[in-house]
Amino acid sequence: MIEETRRIDMECPACKMTYCIGVPVGKFEAVKSKKGIVTISLVAPCGHACQAFIDPKWKYRGGQAADIVLGAGEISATDVSNQAKPATEENADMVCRIASDIITMDARDHAWIKALGAEEKVDIAELALVTGDKDAAKGIFVDLAEFASSIDDEEFASAIEERIFKIDLLFKPGESIDYAAVLDEVEQAVNNDAVKNETIKHLERLDAIIVDLEVANAKGDITNKDLEYKKARLLQIKEKLS
Repeated sequence: MIEETRRIDMECPACKMTYCIGVPVGKFEAVKSKKGIVTISLVAPCGHACQAFIDPKWKYRGGQAADIVLGAGEISATDVSNQAKPATEENADMVCRIASDIITMDARDHAWIKALGAEEKVDIAELALVTGDKDAAKGIFVDLAEFASSIDDEEFASAIEERIFKIDLLFKPGESIDYAAVLDEVEQAVNNDAVKNETIKHLERLDAIIVDLEVANAKGDITNKDLEYKKARLLQIKEKLS
């Protein structure tokens, strides 16, 4: 029996070639029930190995190319499934990239966010992203998406769902960070070297994100007003961490 497939248009993230892929409906539906975004690994017709990210509505939401492709004889694997992967260490680059992307979106949509009275919530979500707390950031954006839908602002709800999609690309967290304790630790443990080192990393990450915003402004992705607004909000976050 031939398995039913559904065709999805996608773009190679490496060379930008566009093509269709046939996705088995049964496998997709089985995976979709367990997670929001379905990741499909494939070798594209252009020859590039990549991953496609498909949302539950069968919409292509982006992809990423593999930098290195290993053959079966080249792989040496060790089971580390029970080892925690701290966001501030092994996943720092990924966290910074996702945080930068989302904060740039927030800068672009700041008028919307302000109109909804959600500035403080977004500040908290951004700080959670900078400190590597995926769960806290996602929870806030899920609440905002639901609120936007409840007032029939589907355009903004969709924009917030883009942020949730990006957060879902992050690592699988071990023990979730208690956001409420983040600033408390910084304020109370001033003599704790470990906390000081983490704070320095978070401040450096914020500086890198501000640079990314300036690049986005230079490219025309966000306006001067968007840039200045978001820089001012991020500087407030820096003050809380300093």
